[in-house]
Amino acid sequence: MTDVSDAPAPGRDSRRRSLRPAAVAAAGASALLLLFSPIADDLVTSPPLSSAARSVRDLNYDTTPARLHDSNALRDSLRRMPRSHRGLVVMASSEVTSDVEQNPTRFLPRTVRDFDLFLSGRSFQQSYAHAIELAADGVEVSTRRVALILSPQWFAPGGETAGGFKEVFSGSLMQDALANPRLSDATRDALVARARALQVDPIWLPAPDDPVARVSAFLSSPADALTRRLTILKERFEAARDTAAYTAPYANAQGAVDVSRIDWAAERRKAEAQGRAATAGNAYGIDAKIYAKQDPARLAQLKGSWATMDFAADSPEWSDLDLFLDVARDNGIQVLLVSQPVNGRWYDFLGYDASRRARYYERVRQVARTHGVQLADFAGHEYESYFDNDSMHLGWKGWLDVTQACVQFATT
Repeated sequence: MTDVSDAPAPGRDSRRRSLRPAAVAAAGASALLLLFSPIADDLVTSPPLSSAARSVRDLNYDTTPARLHDSNALRDSLRRMPRSHRGLVVMASSEVTSDVEQNPTRFLPRTVRDFDLFLSGRSFQQSYAHAIELAADGVEVSTRRVALILSPQWFAPGGETAGGFKEVFSGSLMQDALANPRLSDATRDALVARARALQVDPIWLPAPDDPVARVSAFLSSPADALTRRLTILKERFEAARDTAAYTAPYANAQGAVDVSRIDWAAERRKAEAQGRAATAGNAYGIDAKIYAKQDPARLAQLKGSWATMDFAADSPEWSDLDLFLDVARDNGIQVLLVSQPVNGRWYDFLGYDASRRARYYERVRQVARTHGVQLADFAGHEYESYFDNDSMHLGWKGWLDVTQACVQFATT
């Protein structure tokens, strides 16, 4: 005989089954609430406990992709700077990796105790990527001044490519840029239009102004919101991982002086000597370690291959540069454009002659005049030995002169 106490109560299994979806839904809702809460940001940005401490000053010169993708990185660097320090945000490209002692990532921490450059630059970062970065951080740029180092190669036909831009695109920066209340409607619309041209994922952009696109965006909005949130948390986690070690106090090298006391003439003599020793063995003033890697057969093919190149033509990069300067204007930020030269002897070898290169430099001057911004013009240094360390990147004397121009812009 069956004990009635062992028998299931009528409807108990059905009630359990009906409660399971509700429990799953409640758990899912709780997870989503946590995901979209500030707690999630705190969790992903908490530094690992095992980090070996480095000076927070070094963070100013860290140009890892993860740091550059984080909209809070520049703000954190500026916030940690001692009150006695001055600084300048410098946006550039791959020249920040030049392997010379005069690169400010080495020169300033070794030489100066009261001034820093906050560097943002890596391959594929061009005017438009920096426009997004400036729009995202613009309200927070406490120095109210920014230098942009122009690479002539940015202005090749076609300008920034979708593939190259994908390497430096940051969803969190784009989101913060478009939310910047200081941007004019025209500037914001231009940022969005250029993003579409570079094939940015539509989840980061407002829906186009047509009924079909709006309906599609509405239907996909929950999934897109989740994707955006997960991407931003990933970017912030990676940035926190890369910057976690920078916790030690600001460090000054022994013998460092105030920036006003730098002996620039003595530093140039050092740069001259280092450049001469490093470039022995070729007629182009290129670092011997770099030149030794060139294939002679490839060099023969390169000779005269740029006979039709024209950086002064109507590349999209010129519009991107205008957009960068529009973002700066909207945010009340003063800009120093730095016009760096190419290696004249190398470009002569390529067949891109000096008279056509001069048109590019003049167009840069015209942009500076049109927008009313300052220009550090180094076009006349194309044939100066040791200004570049390869075909196009700032070298021993080049970085020294550009750093001095940035210091003067920031301190006068």
